[in-house]
Amino acid sequence: MNDTAPRRCTFVRADGSQCGANALRGGDPALSFFHSPRAERARREARRNGGRTRCRPAATLPADEPDADLGTLTNLAAYLARVINHTARGAIDPKIANSISSLSNVLARCVAQGDLERQLQAIQERLIALEVVKKGTKR
Repeated sequence: MNDTAPRRCTFVRADGSQCGANALRGGDPALSFFHSPRAERARREARRNGGRTRCRPAATLPADEPDADLGTLTNLAAYLARVINHTARGAIDPKIANSISSLSNVLARCVAQGDLERQLQAIQERLIALEVVKKGTKR
């Protein structure tokens, strides 16, 4: 057996399967952080720290910041650039930035679709106007 390979936890779960996590060094029997009695204090501290971290609100833009005008792709791109910069500085939580990115993707498609619909409407109006002119000259 390879001596450099990590030992696996020998704890057997209620369903009969073995834990399989890396065992703590120097433990006999080989138990993981999750099952070793030696790690009880560290587990409690980790749970406490995890609870503290979860209680912190996610970093977002200030509530008094005005809504961005996102009606054009140019404005949307400028807004995304601000979000990217705020995220890079730690002012916005990456999870929130990811959500903004996904929503911006949908919004960009909607804005582009709206532009195409306006262009199509203008073409249709021109065609109708041409047909009216054409009918008027046939008389």
